[in-house]
Amino acid sequence: LGLASAFHTIFVESVPQLSFNDINRVRRFITLIDSLYEKRVRLVISAAAPMETLYAVDEANSDESFAFDRTVSRLNEMSSSEYLIRSISAHEKAKGTLLVYESDSVLTREEATQLFISYDADGSGALEIPELRLLMMDLSERMRGHRNVEDAEVEHAFALMDANGNGEVTQYEFTDVFANSSLTQVVAAYGETLPENALPQPSQSGRINRDA
Repeated sequence: LGLASAFHTIFVESVPQLSFNDINRVRRFITLIDSLYEKRVRLVISAAAPMETLYAVDEANSDESFAFDRTVSRLNEMSSSEYLIRSISAHEKAKGTLLVYESDSVLTREEATQLFISYDADGSGALEIPELRLLMMDLSERMRGHRNVEDAEVEHAFALMDANGNGEVTQYEFTDVFANSSLTQVVAAYGETLPENALPQPSQSGRINRDA
């Protein structure tokens, strides 16, 4: 849809209770959500019923029923902080730093700062857990070929980067980890299985020691 390409946020009001008698309206609603989801558009919606019960139909095996189940799943994901962060990043942040960050290349401090800005989706000046998780998922996809990142990995990475233990990763703390490091070292720091001598070691301050 043109709307999904033109706007980063869309408001939909007064969605009625839907039934099999409204099948064309149901199909249009499913298509709308699919288009917004694929374009990472933020959606604010009001409806006559919770999303799980918005489509009331007896024909539980109908194609539309299965499709609407997927729509509900997507709507739930679109309400998550991870989706919001991805949406903001897709529409408002500069992209490309991670794409050119090869396994054996080393980021300059300026490039590390740009990487931080790209994932600081809310512009707060610090990375929070959902923002760091998104970065780690992107790194994992690049290095491992999948986006599965365990909670323990996120917590470990956050603890390494949050050098002063105040519950957030500032730009300084982030660049202290990423600048002058290879992608392999950074991934190793949050749990990738590598030889012992390839793992960067935390210093007494909690930052990664480059001399290891």
